[in-house]
Amino acid sequence: MTTPHLPRISDYPFSTAQRWPERMAMKFSGRCWSYAELVSQVDRCAKALLALGVAPGDRVAMLTSPRPEFLIVFLATVRIGAIWTGLNPRYTMRERAVILANATPTVLFSVAQPAGSTHPGLEQGRIIAIDETDNSSGTLPYEEFADLADQVSNASYRAAQHVVMPDDPAVIVYTSGTTGVPKGVVISHQALVLGNRARHQRWPSQIPRIVANLPVNHIGGLGDIVCFALVGAGTIYFMESFDAEVTLKMVQRENINLWLQVPTMYRRVSELSRFKDATVPALEWLIWSGAPMPPELLRKLARLDTNIATAYGLTESCGSLTGTGALNPAHAPSTIVGFPHPGCEIRIADDAGRSVESGHSGEIQARSPWMMSGYFDLPEASTAAFTADGWLRTGDIGTLHADGSLHLVGRATEMFITGGYNVYPREIEAVLEQHPAVAMAVVIAVPDPAFQESATAFIQLADEVSPQPRSAASIDFSAWCRQQLAGYKVPRHFIITTDFPLLPNGKIDRRALGADRHGPTVG
Repeated sequence: MTTPHLPRISDYPFSTAQRWPERMAMKFSGRCWSYAELVSQVDRCAKALLALGVAPGDRVAMLTSPRPEFLIVFLATVRIGAIWTGLNPRYTMRERAVILANATPTVLFSVAQPAGSTHPGLEQGRIIAIDETDNSSGTLPYEEFADLADQVSNASYRAAQHVVMPDDPAVIVYTSGTTGVPKGVVISHQALVLGNRARHQRWPSQIPRIVANLPVNHIGGLGDIVCFALVGAGTIYFMESFDAEVTLKMVQRENINLWLQVPTMYRRVSELSRFKDATVPALEWLIWSGAPMPPELLRKLARLDTNIATAYGLTESCGSLTGTGALNPAHAPSTIVGFPHPGCEIRIADDAGRSVESGHSGEIQARSPWMMSGYFDLPEASTAAFTADGWLRTGDIGTLHADGSLHLVGRATEMFITGGYNVYPREIEAVLEQHPAVAMAVVIAVPDPAFQESATAFIQLADEVSPQPRSAASIDFSAWCRQQLAGYKVPRHFIITTDFPLLPNGKIDRRALGADRHGPTVG
């Protein structure tokens, strides 16, 4: 299916509703919404926002899980030129306060208000309660809010739509903040449109049917999943949170044809007792991103007999920049993250900012029409994020091979120095994951009195490993690493774990790995 080029992301559901009004737009908890019903509710919400005085450029925040109300409020907000920003229900009050203080929203929608929660700066009636059971003081029930739409004429609504330009900001997505205070990444309508049109060329399907169970306050859940489906006139199957058993059942029952998760989610699905007999006949693409895929897990997923692909991107690039076609799990390099999407350019730069030849590692820099507009209210950081000639500095280290494929070495911010040498954890992880006893490995740096820092490896053993090596911790991982790595890269400690702590977006929480709860030390 060829996706149309429309000026704004909010134009897509309305275009689909005109062409196929009865097509299913979304489904949640057994209830379905057609595109005609979706745009009707978007219109009503947008008018109510105008009645509250929301103007172009104002921020509208939403505390929400992946569910239909999110999509309605998101589309209504951007349709009138306001800027949507999401808050994850798993955030603490401190984390929410940091984001709200920066975004200074004029309105906050909340699916659930924790007892005793407050939101300084928001006036009475500016907190809209989605949950009917929420009777918190100062909140306005959604139905009462929606009734405000009757105060706004159709002419006023049309006038508000017409002033929204393609390069106007649509959303602010806050970075995870694992290395400091979160920064708000400003993303325009056209960035969401062009990036997803390029992804449709990479992973074509007639009508996308996609599971949305990643947090919608992250670019993966919002951009690579929800907006991908909108641009393709597809159907979104919302799940409020990830559950391996429920997800696999949904993929099978709803004939999902495009499935995008991070590797830790796929691992949990693969560990289900019924996975070995599961079939997914409608599935056309199984795509992972956000973290490397251990070879052992890739081989497990191959039994589903579908196209398996990977993607690479970051919040500042408004989603993926590169991707692969169908990979051969038996021969796919563990470092590959794909080829540049149509319209995207990738180069590798050394420490001095000069381009390096194929096969040499350096910082991955990218240029495409769907980059961020900048960081919200941080002009200096926005300038520093790009080179003088307009390339995004990703902070990731990689190599471009002669065939044009991009391979990821590691993240610059994860690099550490031991004995004067630079070490990238991903290089060590890739070596460990080639060991037949290893299902997954995560390497972090720990203080070392002799070498400044040294590596510690956390290892999840493969299912086939017998109980004896598990209990005796007798596998010599150090010797395995020394066969393939310089001595200074070999971890000083190997820790066996049965699970990994996760961030709200499903990625490994490397900071939390310092806790002692992860079991016995090996070697």
